[in-house]
Amino acid sequence: MTDSVFGEVSFEGTWHKKEKISYYYCGKTYQILACIIAHKETDPITDEQRQDYSAFKKNQHAIEQEVESLLIAFRDDNPSFVSSDLLELLTPAYLDFERRGGYAVLFDDASDPDEGIVVVLAPEKDVTYQSLYL
Repeated sequence: MTDSVFGEVSFEGTWHKKEKISYYYCGKTYQILACIIAHKETDPITDEQRQDYSAFKKNQHAIEQEVESLLIAFRDDNPSFVSSDLLELLTPAYLDFERRGGYAVLFDDASDPDEGIVVVLAPEKDVTYQSLYL
C-alpha cells in the first residue's frame, strides 16, 4: 500500500515502512524500521501517526540528540547500569508510531536480548523497558 505521508508500506503483523530510516546514535548511523502500529491489515494508518512521523522527520536531528540525553539520565538514575555504559549496549531497532498518537524508539540491549529499552518521545517523554511498553 502507498500512504500519502509514509510512502510505500507493507503489512507484517503491523504496517512497516519498507525503507528503513537512517538514525544517528552514539556516533554511528543505523538503519531502523518504522512500525506504524495496526492490529489488522484493514486498520488504516491514522492521521495521528502521519502527524507524528512528519514531526519526527522535521526534527530528527534534535530528537536523536534528545534520545541520547534521556538515555544518559536513565542510566544515571538506575544503579544496575553504573558498571556498564548503557549507551554502548543499545542498538536502535524500531521507530514505533502508535495509533492514537505518540511514538518511541525501541532499542535492542546486548546485555539482555530478551529485554530492550524504549525511549518514548510523545505524548510524554519517558524511558522504560520494552516489556513494560509493549
